Amino acid sequence: MPLHLMGRSYIPVSSMSSSSSSSPQPVEKIPNQSSEDPVTAVVEQIPITFVDKSGKEILVLATVGKNLLEIAHEHNIELEGACGGELACATCHLVFERHIYDSLPKKVPEEDDMLDLAFKLTDTSRLGCQIRVKSYMIGMKVQIPDDGY
Repeated sequence: MPLHLMGRSYIPVSSMSSSSSSSPQPVEKIPNQSSEDPVTAVVEQIPITFVDKSGKEILVLATVGKNLLEIAHEHNIELEGACGGELACATCHLVFERHIYDSLPKKVPEEDDMLDLAFKLTDTSRLGCQIRVKSYMIGMKVQIPDDGY
């Protein structure tokens, strides 16, 4: 069943049949592409919701393949990322729903080290700079915890 958000319909990739004749939308030109090169790239975007410190839900379209820190910054969502995504801080700490958390790639030891510094750490905490958006994350909610300031 499609998910209807922002005036568009979304069908999770896992529920699309291989015989589907429609291509993902939208299609846009590859950045820095010459006008003589007609190649286009399919950019898949899915709706996700950030829940800010006050509990306000912010629905955004997230580009599959980008990390959650990048997505937050693109949509002016307050998620610091002081190190610029270099895995040297914990200011992009996010809390995930259990079913999403359980599907994420395994943490590297450096991420665990940085998470030890995070305020309000939970058993489903990860750093947004380390999590790339995947198609199966359609409709997920991710919490930005209160950092105490």
